[in-house]
Amino acid sequence: MNGILTEPAHYAVIMLPASYFFFRRKKYLRLAIVVFTVMLSKSSIGYIGLILILILPLFKVKYFIKYSWLVIIVLGSSIYYISTQWNKSVDENDSNLLVRRLKETNESLNAINSGKFKEYTNLSSYAFISNAFVAKEIIMKTPIGAGLGGYQYEYDKFYKKIKPPKYLVTLKLSKINRTDANSLFLRLIGDFGILAVVFLLYFFYVSFSLFQKDKKIIRQSTFFYLIVKLIREGHYFPPEFYFFLLIFLKDFDEDITHS
Repeated sequence: MNGILTEPAHYAVIMLPASYFFFRRKKYLRLAIVVFTVMLSKSSIGYIGLILILILPLFKVKYFIKYSWLVIIVLGSSIYYISTQWNKSVDENDSNLLVRRLKETNESLNAINSGKFKEYTNLSSYAFISNAFVAKEIIMKTPIGAGLGGYQYEYDKFYKKIKPPKYLVTLKLSKINRTDANSLFLRLIGDFGILAVVFLLYFFYVSFSLFQKDKKIIRQSTFFYLIVKLIREGHYFPPEFYFFLLIFLKDFDEDITHS
């Protein structure tokens, strides 16, 4: 996929609704083909979307009750194991990889409050967390946000508070995603403040209501595109965005939207 498309992650996100649709309709051959192409994209955000497609049905009451014992066992075992390893020294060669990554993530997340990054912070983590820091500063200064298109100008004001890893400064990547915030969620918060929070609450309310209806498969499928867009990609006008948003919001008759 990297040889065909300039943005493999964008392809992976667009294919998530199709993955969910084929999964729910039990068209496993078509599902396998689509999932295979998403895997070829090597996109972490695409993988997250596929995981959501698998686990979201478990949040229905009847499924949760049925499988809650398994969830409790897995979560309990994981928490216990991590707690026994947490206080051990971190060594790149000998320490547990999972615990080391969790500790590094925890330290990186502290930068949302301080703006100070460890030298080993990778580019992807820095891109998201540095913009989360800026969005936090904007909403603290102006609860109603910076206004449509104002994020990048506020970014320039708050960038002086950020202490990026030196290697990113050398590579001139310390202002990565300055214009789009790396995440639609962060950009909405920066531009619209508490109004964005209201919008997000409405989005999750509609989503919760929608997944209570088993027959609304097409509308449900667009949720996975939209939720991943909130996590990643801060552009307001990608060509397919409003197409999926309209399907998500409008209660179309499914018999005429798919033949």
